[in-house]
Amino acid sequence: MGKEKSAENNKSAGQKRRTWDWFDVCINAAHRFMKKEMWQDAIEAFSAIEKFSPGSAFLYNRRGYAYLKAGMPEEAVADLTASIEIDDRFGGTFDKRGTCYCMLGRHNEALLDYTRAIERCPDTSEFHANRGICYMDMGDYESAVADLDKAIDLDNELDRIYYYRGEAHRAMGNYKQALADYDRELELDPLDMNAYASRLMVLEITNAESGYSG
Repeated sequence: MGKEKSAENNKSAGQKRRTWDWFDVCINAAHRFMKKEMWQDAIEAFSAIEKFSPGSAFLYNRRGYAYLKAGMPEEAVADLTASIEIDDRFGGTFDKRGTCYCMLGRHNEALLDYTRAIERCPDTSEFHANRGICYMDMGDYESAVADLDKAIDLDNELDRIYYYRGEAHRAMGNYKQALADYDRELELDPLDMNAYASRLMVLEITNAESGYSG
């Protein structure tokens, strides 16, 4: 009887080891796929992990991000919402879901999520930048500039931040400020053709207004 029990225990332990070995394989694969930006493969790996660890806020967060990067915002929203329902402490999850809502044209919901992200992490420059860009999409350029100003205060080398603020200033007719932002953007990235094109556009407008014809 003792030998039979021991054999059963060994079998159970072996099954658990195999399960966790497979779990580790999936986790490692998912991390590799995310690092290499192989989003569909990462989604499949996280879906395999879900069978072993359902109801994980971390899993839904990461798979939601993979869905977002794969251009699947509706699926991303579902996963990120599931993550938030389990644990709503993390600003990054709200920020990601806000980006999905923007992609879906649901800007009011995006603003709510970006604001929740900022409430949790007020010193994260990307959250202010993303809310500022959302305001731009909605045509609220004053609010956009306020958020982009804050983002620059927190990180003055944030990717393309001066270009976006220049665009907001251009939309409001603040051409001097717009040119200064485009110039700064081109200092940081001389190959930013959008900033270069917008700068030329503003120069044409200001030259026309001043009567310059040469």
